[in-house]
Amino acid sequence: MDKIRHKVRRQVHEAQVSGQVWFQVQNQVWDKVENKVRRQIRNQVRNQVSGQVQNQIQEDLNVQ
Repeated sequence: MDKIRHKVRRQVHEAQVSGQVWFQVQNQVWDKVENKVRRQIRNQVRNQVSGQVQNQIQEDLNVQ
C-alpha cells in the first residue's frame, strides 16, 4: 500500500512540476509576443509622427 501511495505521490509531484514548467514557457512566449507587438506599434507611431513632422517642415519651406 505504501509503495502505491508513494508512486501516486511522485506522479502528482511530477505533474505539478511539469505544469509549472509549462506555465513558465507559456509566460515567456507571451512576453516575447507582447514585446514584439509593442515594438511594432511604437515603430509605426514613430514613423507616422516623423512623417507628419517631415511633411510639416516641407510645407513650411514651401510657404517661404
